[in-house]
Amino acid sequence: LFLFSCGKDKEEKKSDKADILSWKVGDKAATISGKDITITLADGTDIKTIKSDVKISDKASISPDPARKTDFTSPLTFPVTAKDGTTTKKYK
Repeated sequence: LFLFSCGKDKEEKKSDKADILSWKVGDKAATISGKDITITLADGTDIKTIKSDVKISDKASISPDPARKTDFTSPLTFPVTAKDGTTTKKYK
């Protein structure tokens, strides 16, 4: 007698990782220290229309989306939410 199961024995654990792994604007890489992001851009850069290339934890989400044009004339906070839907880290 053989028994086979196609179902999952355990429910898949959703990740609690909510990290910004890297942040770039053009060829300039930011420094990430804890939850603080620092980047130095060239004089004359229009900081009202910055598009960033950001890598975050697998299956996590970030809002607002830094890949869209973003106005950085005032300090912003970027919450990153893990796949588990409850773990959030706020980067600034």
